[in-house]
Amino acid sequence: MRTLLLSIELGKKPSQILREMRALAGENVIEGLLRTLWQQSMFTRFKEMLLIFDGANLDKLAECANKLKEHPLSVDIYPVQATPI
Repeated sequence: MRTLLLSIELGKKPSQILREMRALAGENVIEGLLRTLWQQSMFTRFKEMLLIFDGANLDKLAECANKLKEHPLSVDIYPVQATPI
């Protein structure tokens, strides 16, 4: 369990992280705990976006997270200056 929590290298595709976690966990970890640990490894933005897939299985969540990672959102921020009336 310690290896599962500490040895996962982040920066990979979410599905790769999930595969590694499953391999390390073996039969020792229930799906709900694995889901929680995997979601904790995700960026906050990913976690927030994946909330809409509440009933999806973990593999489907990993596929969606992969797509989020492949197509990052870009946000343009422009300065705004108030004009006196």
